[in-house]
Amino acid sequence: MQAETVTADPQSTRRAQLRFVLRFAPTAGVLLAAYYFPYAQEGRAKALINGFLHAYAASAALVLRAFDPSVRVAGQEIIGAFAMRIVQTCDAMDVTILLVSAIVSWKAPIGRRFVAALVGVLALGILNLLRICSLYLIGMTRPTLLEAAHLDVWPAVILIVAVAFFFGFTFFEQREQGAALP
Repeated sequence: MQAETVTADPQSTRRAQLRFVLRFAPTAGVLLAAYYFPYAQEGRAKALINGFLHAYAASAALVLRAFDPSVRVAGQEIIGAFAMRIVQTCDAMDVTILLVSAIVSWKAPIGRRFVAALVGVLALGILNLLRICSLYLIGMTRPTLLEAAHLDVWPAVILIVAVAFFFGFTFFEQREQGAALP
């Protein structure tokens, strides 16, 4: 028994790709602009972002106390044998926004897009928590490696995981739909 492959004509494929780009670009642009907008320091939006970053710091501190009992959190700062501050560019939100924008822009049933986006956000959040903890431990034990791990290695790992997750989602959806259209 042979599996039947559905192929689309090139024009139909180009239209589908264009539809994806026309959904993805504005979605990602609006979400990134909203996240990186220079909100007033005392405003509600800035307080929400700072609270989110504090939650990251507090979550990392819970894990890090197993390695460094002196760890404590003050706002967005993790303080112990090594000190670090969690800021907007340390939360993987840019990659998360791009992943969610890509998933919601893909042609798939809304329920599956919602589940995939939720799983992707959770996966990247856990990975970023691991990243924060590892950077603390590297800073504590091998500070000469911190810059490379922080600026080169971890951003690439997070991006590769997000891209792989999206490709996995699209592969699953194409198989479910029986076609290779976005």
